[in-house]
Amino acid sequence: MAEYLPGGNIPNSRRVIAALTRWAEGVGAFAIALQAYRARSTSVWDGFPAGFWEGYSLGQQDMDRVCAVANAMRIGWTSYAWQEAWGALAGSGSPLEARRYFESYGMRDGLTFVISRARSRIGLYMAFAEPVDDARRAAIEKRAFARLLRVQEEDLGPPSFTFATNLGRLSEAEQRLMIRQILEPEADDHQLGTGLGISLRTVQATKSRAFKRLNCRSWAEAVMLCRMGWRAG
Repeated sequence: MAEYLPGGNIPNSRRVIAALTRWAEGVGAFAIALQAYRARSTSVWDGFPAGFWEGYSLGQQDMDRVCAVANAMRIGWTSYAWQEAWGALAGSGSPLEARRYFESYGMRDGLTFVISRARSRIGLYMAFAEPVDDARRAAIEKRAFARLLRVQEEDLGPPSFTFATNLGRLSEAEQRLMIRQILEPEADDHQLGTGLGISLRTVQATKSRAFKRLNCRSWAEAVMLCRMGWRAG
């Protein structure tokens, strides 16, 4: 479960979302959300239907971990339809539950556009009541990126809420090991231990604690989750 850190849906951020929402509605979307991904936290400026985030990121289901829409962003997709992500990355079981959760809020499809900044990534999520075909997506894409590039995080004001990302949920020792692995993806346990000045046994024990803390089945899965929003420096 994500750690909830109150923000405050103040008028300034609401005005920015309102302006983006008016544009999005003009191209057929019915709701949007902006997210800023950093190494240890994600902030959300929310325009999604009421109650969505309580069950998604702030609830007990840990849906974000298995959501194809979120995982597409994590593996580097920068422009995609949600139907595309659901088809490519989701299977049965929990990923399918995440898709059904979106659909329960009338989101049968959506578009995501992501830009990179020095220390974060900014994502625009646009929800649609019907599937978005390739021609429609292409027509929206250029304008969406143009609008995203004009968005400055400091001008948004406090977000609707902020929650700790997976990296931020780890202990300091686990974070150091995770960051080393993100920066050196090919490093094995011996190399990780040498770089951090710790024993092989400590590396293996720390890995085990870390991926269990994140409710992951393996270290590789934990690394994928923690890579979200990470930028060195």
